[in-house]
Amino acid sequence: MRRSFIATALTAALSFTAISAAPAAAEAPRSERPFAECTLTMQFNSRPLFTNAGIYASRPAAMTPDLYCQHGSGFYADIWNLTPFGSFGDGGEVDVRGGWQKQFGRVGVDVSAAWYNFRVDGLGVLNIANGRAKISYDFFDPKDLVVLQVYGIADYQHSFDFTPSTAFALAGGAYAGYKVTPAFEAGLGAEVWRYTAHWTPNPHATVFTVVPQVKYAWNSHLTLFAKAALTTGSVLDHGRGWKPSYMAGFSYRF
Repeated sequence: MRRSFIATALTAALSFTAISAAPAAAEAPRSERPFAECTLTMQFNSRPLFTNAGIYASRPAAMTPDLYCQHGSGFYADIWNLTPFGSFGDGGEVDVRGGWQKQFGRVGVDVSAAWYNFRVDGLGVLNIANGRAKISYDFFDPKDLVVLQVYGIADYQHSFDFTPSTAFALAGGAYAGYKVTPAFEAGLGAEVWRYTAHWTPNPHATVFTVVPQVKYAWNSHLTLFAKAALTTGSVLDHGRGWKPSYMAGFSYRF
């Protein structure tokens, strides 16, 4: 009986140990976790439009590749490039941004700094430093069929080539979407920018944009999208009428 009891006790102890160890074994070792998650986006534009300023970046169509990488702590780095087709001088731009982004329940916080380097015919290469803070609120959970987000932005720019050298704007926007299927989403975004200072001829410009869009998650890594931007208002003039831009592309997460 004693031997039988000891054997039973050992069997129970080993079974308990195996059950306790199972969750730990399911987790990937810390050394195997990626240092950061990255997303590569390639977008093709009928004519690139800066919707925050209401101005076209260049005359011809262009592609805008973007590489975004974020660490688990929330810190991220982003490199964005604008390459016009047919004119590799006027409108070409490289933006480098670093920041911190975190979600606290339904509230998102994003603070960042960036360096804009771009070329304008007749003026050469220009440089602008940027600081930005954004706060957002999501009304629904990611698993819900409906998507609704509102956000606000404070944006500061310092030019090293223009006088006056500063620009400041407050912006607000919203996005509403519906997941027709788990993979397919259609939505509409709207955004308004109001400048209190700017180095351009219309320093107190108000710029308004609407963006209808669709996106399809091909798999857990690849997403295809198409959208249009319609903008009125401009920092260069009062921008009567609407300026359109049509875009399509893909993003790949790795």
